[in-house]
Amino acid sequence: MAVFGSRQLVGKRVVSQDGTDVGEVQGFDVDVEFWRIVTVEIKIERDALEALGLKKPIFGTQSVRLACDQISGVSDSVVLKHKTKDVRFLGATRAQEIEANKRR
Repeated sequence: MAVFGSRQLVGKRVVSQDGTDVGEVQGFDVDVEFWRIVTVEIKIERDALEALGLKKPIFGTQSVRLACDQISGVSDSVVLKHKTKDVRFLGATRAQEIEANKRR
């Protein structure tokens, strides 16, 4: 079993099975009851947004959450189990979460 610290994971490149550079790890969500990572937050590369079916924002890029069961492995980069067109993200994008919080 390989063990990575949080500083080793944040900033790692994320690539799909077909070699597309999807983005980089920004953070992760931890289930503190069982002390395991549940989702990984990924800052999506602008060039990958369209291939992933995500809308390009006017400024910056989007961050999304990905379930850990969609990750094939971690070494120099985080490798996803699926090709780019088959990657599915969980819930709202980070930009949508921020916008929803502004409305509250």
